[in-house]
Amino acid sequence: MPTIDEIFTELESLKEEIAAAKQEKAEKTGQLSEQMKALKSFGVNSIQEAKKKIVSLQSEVEKLEVEITEAFKKLKENYEW
Repeated sequence: MPTIDEIFTELESLKEEIAAAKQEKAEKTGQLSEQMKALKSFGVNSIQEAKKKIVSLQSEVEKLEVEITEAFKKLKENYEW
């Protein structure tokens, strides 16, 4: 059976762990809040909206790459380098 001192020591240790966990939670909550503000600056209000926007932007980038490649080919065909 543990002594009163051992129980007290264990309780103090648990108290410190709880305090550390609370601090970490507060930090993570702040980080999440900042990330959500950043998302809103891109016109999205949730992770799901951000994922949809990423897919849309990736599709747009692919289309633009095709357009640029085709325009470059036409330039090379029309002008000697």
